Amino acid sequence: MKKKKLSDQIIYKAKSDELELINIFAETWLSLDRYDKNLLSAGGKELYGSVEEKAAHLLYFMVKNHPFIDGNKRSGAYAFVWFLRQANVLDTTRLTPPALTALTILVAESNPKDKERIVGLVMALIAKRK
Repeated sequence: MKKKKLSDQIIYKAKSDELELINIFAETWLSLDRYDKNLLSAGGKELYGSVEEKAAHLLYFMVKNHPFIDGNKRSGAYAFVWFLRQANVLDTTRLTPPALTALTILVAESNPKDKERIVGLVMALIAKRK
């Protein structure tokens, strides 16, 4: 049996801690949506009106704000998909792995001035078809 190097153990530990943080963050975000809309509001108006809008902002903020030292795009994409799955709105026929990759890179490379446009594009992609 091959013994793991210390560096591999540290990387694995960091990744598992990162995933745990993402799960806590996304669970909190989702529970706020369900139970306490006042915490996501300003002046009595809800900041993010739909699950899709919350998910789009989650992806945008995690990718653009760099909350982690490394892996922000990967972590943001994971949190985005996890959140959509928990909210029962994930459509894997539309949000395929290549589409998620392209969308995440688009967010990362976008100009912060275009935030609303990018969030709108993400919302359009994940919105349920009527």
